[in-house]
Amino acid sequence: MKIYLKRINDGFGFNMAEDTGKIVCSSAIHYFLVPFLKSSYKYAWEACRDAWKLANKYPYHVSGFRTAAYDMEQPVIVDVSAEQMITDHYLYILRNLRIKAKSGGTSEERKKVFKEIMMVIKELYAVREKMTEPKEKNKINQILKKYQSLIQKYFQKEQQEEQKEIETTKVASVVEPEYEKDEVVDAELIGNVLDTYAEKICLAIQDRHEDIYYGVNPNNKEITIYDFSNIPLLKIKVNEHLNVESIIPVGKLYDICPSHSVVFYQRYWKPIVESLGHFCLGNPSILLKIDNESLPDVPQNNQSYPIEGWNCKDRKNEQIDISFKGEKPIWVIEPSKNIKTAQKHPSKYTEQDYVSAIVKCIDPQLKSINGRTGTVEQVIPTENMIEIDVNFGRGLGVVRLTEPQIQIVPVGV
Repeated sequence: MKIYLKRINDGFGFNMAEDTGKIVCSSAIHYFLVPFLKSSYKYAWEACRDAWKLANKYPYHVSGFRTAAYDMEQPVIVDVSAEQMITDHYLYILRNLRIKAKSGGTSEERKKVFKEIMMVIKELYAVREKMTEPKEKNKINQILKKYQSLIQKYFQKEQQEEQKEIETTKVASVVEPEYEKDEVVDAELIGNVLDTYAEKICLAIQDRHEDIYYGVNPNNKEITIYDFSNIPLLKIKVNEHLNVESIIPVGKLYDICPSHSVVFYQRYWKPIVESLGHFCLGNPSILLKIDNESLPDVPQNNQSYPIEGWNCKDRKNEQIDISFKGEKPIWVIEPSKNIKTAQKHPSKYTEQDYVSAIVKCIDPQLKSINGRTGTVEQVIPTENMIEIDVNFGRGLGVVRLTEPQIQIVPVGV
């Protein structure tokens, strides 16, 4: 399925199409058939959010639209009430789920179909509550009976297992669950976390960019914020613990306000991190817990502000500074000057030297980028070293390196 965002008067909506290009769903038309859809959205990212939600978490609705076989490209005049369209839609869904139920499949496939049926039943109860006419309520009751009969005929075992699980959960809910230290996080969980982060990021900057939307890549643990022309504006990376560790402007946004600029800090980094509630620094990781009063606005003069963090390796509090420096000020995150720190490794360059610098990778173990040059996008001072985010361009993207792995290329060389 392909999703196309579109403008609707002063708002936004979406169409969902087959790979052939045939549109099977439109938020402006089908909004009243799906509980969480709206006919129009104020911001593009909200339409994007609900489109992905519909496609990934409610496939039975999409299947119902396909079965209905509406020709969305042609204007159609129908003399059908909204209530009748709702009952027809849930009957289309019933037909598709009955086919799935009859086909059998693996245990996991059967559980998935069972869960879909239970989700539909829950929706139908909510739909019935909104009906005002007894005749319409009765229609929904008849459809509910058909779904319940489907459960009784094909999914008695799954229903019994679900009941046992509910009873077990009630007993175990008072006990704090224990997780293995190196527990593998599955792609679905990563995707859900990235979706949540993406929504918070868009919420933080939507008044500046009402037409932005997002895409997530669970495999790379990356979020991309796009403008309405499908051009990337921001790249956000999370680490193995699903903490955000990098927020970088790209493309035309980088040209306007590079990551080290105070404009980027004030307009993007600060509101995004405040919306997320955290940011993770360096290696070993220092996790900053952020609220709306933690981060300063850009000051009139050079100044540093202490922020409390948590050293994830040593499991202790650690203070860092957000500093604003220079005649054309930049902002950096560095170890706090108000506390004693361990002896740092000597640095070949100052932080100012790295600003917008061109650097070359000199680490022979990094075969894919050794000898390649790139642009410094972010300087991250930590307690024992300086780390640098370097953009090596198309195909390689941004790579985080330490000082021994790079050297600055003089201008003109």
